Amino acid sequence: SKEPTTPAGAGATVRKNRKVLLLGSGFVAAPLVDYLLRTEGNGVTIASNVHDEAARLSRGRAAAPVVPLDVHDAAALSRLVRAHDAVVSFVPAPLHPAVAEVCIAEKTNLVTASYVSPAMSALHDRAVAAGVTLLNEVGLDPGIDHMTAARRFDELRLRGDGSRLRSFVSWCGGLPAPEASDNPLAYKFSWSPRGVLLAGLNSATFRRDGK
Repeated sequence: SKEPTTPAGAGATVRKNRKVLLLGSGFVAAPLVDYLLRTEGNGVTIASNVHDEAARLSRGRAAAPVVPLDVHDAAALSRLVRAHDAVVSFVPAPLHPAVAEVCIAEKTNLVTASYVSPAMSALHDRAVAAGVTLLNEVGLDPGIDHMTAARRFDELRLRGDGSRLRSFVSWCGGLPAPEASDNPLAYKFSWSPRGVLLAGLNSATFRRDGK
């Protein structure tokens, strides 16, 4: 069973020994593991189907053991989710809804860095009923860009001088150093190359001049 919680401010509790299940061991996993392990009492289980990659990620991090996992194996995934306090999913985005289904069943909160898909949105009511948080879009883009924008909007409202927002444009990314532009796309891959290419096919909706 999961360890008891201790009070941590109004409406919040914190576990003394927190266990996070990380699904995936790719490019973006190492910074997350290091960030989580900065806090004493945190442990991160790296669940991956790429053993060598996961072993490299675990090396030198005593509180980050590796377990083999195929996320399509619902029974194995359920056992792991049940043994942890939270799940971070870095598997390909189309697999997130299946992971979310298990998290709802096991009443374990889930975090992803991916856009909210229709399949994930369809789980909202069930997650609420189960008291489970499915927190998506909390990476860089989407994620930090959304929070930065919201902060700017709040600052404008709090001025209280009648100021109005006329335009807001958000750019994410930058030009890689020449030595890092070593592929036909001249792109520095810091996350899944397949994900990058698929994201380039996404449509976009935006407002301009009130339309």
